[in-house]
Amino acid sequence: MSKLLRAGFARLGKTRIFWLLTSFSAAFALFMCVVCYKDMKLSGETVDVGQLMLNYSTVIGIVTAVFASLYLGAEYSDGTVRNKITAGHKRFDIYVSNLTVTTAVGLYAYVVFITVAAAVGIPLLGRIIMPLPRLFALLGCIFASSAAYSGIFTFITMTVSGRTVAAVASLLCALALIMAALTCINVLGQDKEILTGSVTDSESGKVEWVYAPNPRYPSESERILYRTLVDINPAGQMYQLAGREEPNLTLLPLCALSEFAAFTVLGAFIFKRKDLR
Repeated sequence: MSKLLRAGFARLGKTRIFWLLTSFSAAFALFMCVVCYKDMKLSGETVDVGQLMLNYSTVIGIVTAVFASLYLGAEYSDGTVRNKITAGHKRFDIYVSNLTVTTAVGLYAYVVFITVAAAVGIPLLGRIIMPLPRLFALLGCIFASSAAYSGIFTFITMTVSGRTVAAVASLLCALALIMAALTCINVLGQDKEILTGSVTDSESGKVEWVYAPNPRYPSESERILYRTLVDINPAGQMYQLAGREEPNLTLLPLCALSEFAAFTVLGAFIFKRKDLR
């Protein structure tokens, strides 16, 4: 296992996708700082750098999907997986080592974003307003959800032999998770009553505005269902942690780590029996 990990991390420095990922994370942090600075100058409102640090969580799923599919997918196309097995490495060790590298890179990408956002954002936008214990708790939960993403995309890439197929499947999965999360959050955000207008005088066109029940407001059972779907979806977890909703800081990391473990066990099981011809 240690030899596989050393080889995997050593290969990172020679891989273009790793440096592109590093550049993207840094550039995205700079872009967010500039955008927030312009908004602050126009509106006069204070920007919390701590909140800015949480925003990368909404795109980390796509970043991880791209990295896992291209980096791990290359092991199939280059014959590296077969060479490792021929050299006597166990399939379980190969799977776990690749999962470890993918997880570490996902966390590394986020640390790059945080570092650049802090280095540029604090002098440009001001100090962190959010209490540091809460910021660290949110970032810890984000790292757990990032690990869940790594587990999912490692599972897809290691169980699908074709590099192109794995890349397409991973990206579609990332986008589907985001769309599902936004849909559920929008449903949960519906108001119980909405303002509606009715014409009371046809001649004058006078309209009376009253509050009426919202037909799109979910029932209690539907709310439980949508809330569960948001909590178990890594994208839903990220949107909550980024501030879209008030997150449950105990439940979300438990869901994320459970998904990480489940996809790891299932992926290792399938990969152990996979025909690599």
